Amino acid sequence: MQPTRMRITAAVVLFMTAVLQQADSHKMGLGQCKKPDALQDFKPDQFTGLWYVIEIFSTTSKCMTMTFNRTGTGFKVTEAREFVVGRMVNIDHTFSNTGTFTIDDPSNPAVMKANWPSNFLSSADVRIVDTDYSSFAVLFECQFLYVINRHSAVILSREPKLSNTTVDRIKNDLTAFGIDVSDFDIIDHRNCNKPGEADFNWAIDEDTFKFTDPKEDKIPTPSQQPSSPPASEFPDPTEIETVEADATENELF
Repeated sequence: MQPTRMRITAAVVLFMTAVLQQADSHKMGLGQCKKPDALQDFKPDQFTGLWYVIEIFSTTSKCMTMTFNRTGTGFKVTEAREFVVGRMVNIDHTFSNTGTFTIDDPSNPAVMKANWPSNFLSSADVRIVDTDYSSFAVLFECQFLYVINRHSAVILSREPKLSNTTVDRIKNDLTAFGIDVSDFDIIDHRNCNKPGEADFNWAIDEDTFKFTDPKEDKIPTPSQQPSSPPASEFPDPTEIETVEADATENELF
């Protein structure tokens, strides 16, 4: 297979995988969302930075991370992962999805609204259930859709591994809130690509949808294309005619 065709095939495979993964990491349920208690006295500024996803609901992805960057209204959150399907067909890739977590009530900052560009249905309720900021965190996200809901829990760590004792305690706490912890899947963090080093890097956020292949020359985006001079910089045609007319008259006398 020619290199160009291989890259096109890779793009199609990753696109289809990304579309199918929109239901990934969530479970469906009936009725309203469960609302586990959010962490009291949550300190958003201490929560920023890189977190490794240790376990999450119903996924086949690997190398998942979440990076929290502080904004004036909450966080900009980038969820990165690699698809097992891409690995199976030898496509070296990364995928990232950047959304926003918005704090509605400053007196209760552990409760936020999550908006992901890959989820066009509505915002989701997200809660920081527990964290010590330096080693572990627990998030619960749920999106109510009239009579059903999509929900997920995430166990995070500042390192690629977390002790079994901590994981077991977290699951016991979630069970006490009525959350089925049997839906958790363990994330494999072995042999992960570093940011930007994969052959294919797919990234979406609220403003852009980008697919980059380092092997191809980069094509300028519309904002990078040379712009035409504004109309004000072009001479007025009537002025040109007047100048030419004046020049002709001067030659006659």
